[in-house]
Parts: sequence; C-alpha cells; structure tokens
Amino acid sequence: MKLAAKMMLVFLAVVMLMTAVGSYFSVRRAFERFEQRQQQLARDTADAIEAKLAEAWQEGGAEGLLAAMQSQAVSDPRHQAQWVWFEQTEVTGGNSRIKIVEQRAGIGSGLV
Repeated sequence: MKLAAKMMLVFLAVVMLMTAVGSYFSVRRAFERFEQRQQQLARDTADAIEAKLAEAWQEGGAEGLLAAMQSQAVSDPRHQAQWVWFEQTEVTGGNSRIKIVEQRAGIGSGLV
C-alpha cells in the first residue's frame, strides 16, 4: 500500500509540473502574439497617416502638421491614436524642422 501511495504522489507531482510548464509557455506565447498584433497595428496606423502628415508639413509647416495630428487623433474611431509630447518643442521660423527631427531622433517618435 505504501508503494501505491508513493507512486500516486509521484504521478501527481509530475502532472502538476507538466501543467505548470505548459501553462507558462502558453501564457508566454499569448503575450508574444499580443505584442506582435500591437506592433502590426502601430505599423499599419503609421503607414496610413504618413502621407497625410507629410503633406500637412509641406503645405502648412509645423502649424499644419500639428493641426493634422490633432484632427487625426479624433477622425478615425477604429484606430484611436494619441499624440504624446515628451517635451514642449518651440517651433519658430525656418529651423523648426531641424528641431522636430532632432527631438524625434533623441527621444522617440511621439506616437503611442
């Protein structure tokens, strides 16, 4: 009888260990797939608004770009993008593009 109890205990321990390992890898895969979907959504959103923002920059400069970004944030309910300003960038005159490019290179794109 003692042998049967020991065998059952070993069997239960092995089953619990296998369940724990399987659950760990399942959750890990789910998080990886979620992250991949979010990255793809971000790429799709960036591709969709890239031309609009470039056109707004060429036509209206920094002010046109800011206005286009603001209107884009509320125009598409399927893709809700929020523009996050890490620093206040003062835009004046002809060197505004350089400041925005330097800021983007230094701290990120600003799109979350």
